[in-house]
Amino acid sequence: MILKRITFSLLILLVISCTKEEETDDLNNKFDFKFTANMTKGNILDLFTFEIIPVSSKEVTKLDFSRKYDSIIFKVEGLSGSFTVFEKNSLSYKWSHSFYLPKQYDAKLIGYKQGSIITEKAIPIEVKNEKDFLNVNWNSFSQVSNTGYINLLSNNTLGIFQKLEDSLPLVVLNNYWENIDYYDLVNKKLIENEKETYLYKYMVELYASPQYSYSETQDLKQIYKKHFTVPLEDKKPQHIWLTAKNKIVLFKDEVETGNNFVIDNQIYAQPR
Repeated sequence: MILKRITFSLLILLVISCTKEEETDDLNNKFDFKFTANMTKGNILDLFTFEIIPVSSKEVTKLDFSRKYDSIIFKVEGLSGSFTVFEKNSLSYKWSHSFYLPKQYDAKLIGYKQGSIITEKAIPIEVKNEKDFLNVNWNSFSQVSNTGYINLLSNNTLGIFQKLEDSLPLVVLNNYWENIDYYDLVNKKLIENEKETYLYKYMVELYASPQYSYSETQDLKQIYKKHFTVPLEDKKPQHIWLTAKNKIVLFKDEVETGNNFVIDNQIYAQPR
């Protein structure tokens, strides 16, 4: 009789356990989310905001995500790098990213479990280059501003400072590398050289090759003075682009930091 009771009790526990596992599996299978963007078309340097919206009437927590996923990664097809949306105790419901080049992109959200992809959602993104210079239109240039443009997928960030110089609009474009102050002097020098290379290639991708370069034109300073209103000071022009709407120059400048001089590079742009 006692043996029957023990066997019956074990059977009940087994049924309850199986029921709970089935309920958990069922909840995991039903748990889902929408992957959305505030816009799917925009200009370079526009701020695209992406968001996870759980498909559930109840409040969704990190625990709900962890039951189904080990991690969720944000990636963009054609771009290197990724952003971790969910992993262990970290969860981002909303994040932003600026695209630096015009292109058709696929923004993807990929969910992993035990090393396998179990969810993949994609949003097609169209980025154009329709303004006069980057995200600036010269005829609506009306204020001084200093803005950094979020780049989640790379180790660099573009920043734009815009102001009036002798009543003419001026855009100053900078490229910032993450954590540069933590590098030793040798590696910092390599990164500084890469800054010029990056800005040069960026302008070439947007506006083709420059009309004038220091390697081909000895008197680049005189050409600069002919087209630009901003005083040179100690800056050395390296490349000059003259487009239908813009005059653009890439500078090299020695900047004193403590007991050392470092090379800085900037882009200046004005309406043509």
